[in-house]
Amino acid sequence: MLTPLLIVWAGLTVILIVLLIYRSTLTMHEDDQLFLDDANANFAKEQQELAVKMDKLQPWVRICGAGSALLTLLVDDLEKHVAELGKRRLETSAIDTIMPEIYRKAVITDPEGNMISIGEDLSTHA
Repeated sequence: MLTPLLIVWAGLTVILIVLLIYRSTLTMHEDDQLFLDDANANFAKEQQELAVKMDKLQPWVRICGAGSALLTLLVDDLEKHVAELGKRRLETSAIDTIMPEIYRKAVITDPEGNMISIGEDLSTHA
């Protein structure tokens, strides 16, 4: 179960890195200039094309960034781990059953506000 999730996460992260590199090469060619006459119309058109490319790229960067930032850890005994995290003064949500007899999860929030999901795969229990 963990291997496919890891492969998907790695794929999203690689795509995100490629998109960020591409976006940085686009921004290197971007100039903050005003084109007041027609002599520089070609430069103005290039800048408009760069802006359009950047606008099309931004949603994909956000999607891949969100996908690669999501982290879920699978554990064997969810109650035990939630209790241990509570002893360490980490804020945890209530345990939610996502699919009865299949999966349940809780969310940990660290002191900096980062959220990490921990889950338990109930389908592997006999």
